[in-house]
Amino acid sequence: PPLVKTLQLLMLSNKMSIGISQLHLFSFNKATFSTTRKQNKELKLPKVPLPAYMRYCMKEYPSVTAANPKLPVSQIASIIGQRWRELDEVEKQIYHEERSNDMAKYKSQMAEIESDPGSKDQLQQIKEEKSKKSLEKRYRKAIKERKELLSDLDRPKRPLTAFNIFASQKLIGSKHKTQLEKFSELSELWTGLKDEEKEVFVQTAQKLKEKYDNDLEKWKLKMHSNDQLDNIEDAHKKISSIRKKIKSRKSETAAM
Repeated sequence: PPLVKTLQLLMLSNKMSIGISQLHLFSFNKATFSTTRKQNKELKLPKVPLPAYMRYCMKEYPSVTAANPKLPVSQIASIIGQRWRELDEVEKQIYHEERSNDMAKYKSQMAEIESDPGSKDQLQQIKEEKSKKSLEKRYRKAIKERKELLSDLDRPKRPLTAFNIFASQKLIGSKHKTQLEKFSELSELWTGLKDEEKEVFVQTAQKLKEKYDNDLEKWKLKMHSNDQLDNIEDAHKKISSIRKKIKSRKSETAAM
């Protein structure tokens, strides 16, 4: 079919691919969280004390919500935030002192647990998992920041692959199948195609790629003197650095 008629399907296919990546990440984070929570329970680890502002929020939330029952959570949060900013420093100090006292108790309890030789391995694993989760959070944030930079500069979007185009025409609409199941089935169908059957999708992808390359060159010439290109380059380097750290962590885990 003409390329124009398949644009919506192409976009849907691309969203499906992104959704599967998110599904994998969600599954991993869920497993990590479950493991950490289980170990926290086994070791009876104390909870990290809440910051002063969060303590104030928890105290004020019921009254603000009762006075404004129709407001969404975001606006409730804005009201509480404004109240906190206007709060007298002496009153704020009460919450800071509560936090400080609880933090001293927390550190004392953690020191006692860490001094137990039987808890050493589990504590180390918990620390590694928290570090891994923090690294992945930084990675997602860096990706988002770069995407926003590129969006602001109207950078041409990357073209879809031959498989994406094929998937857009063969999407399996069963409500009882997960995104991963649909993707697996589509992958099997794609693998089973003959070379001549794949060729039409390969050619379409090639045309999209040629157009993308051409648009990208024009965009680079247009942006040549734009200072924001330096920001984009910094964003690329940041993402690459975090990605290497994640890859290194995975290699170390696999070797253990």
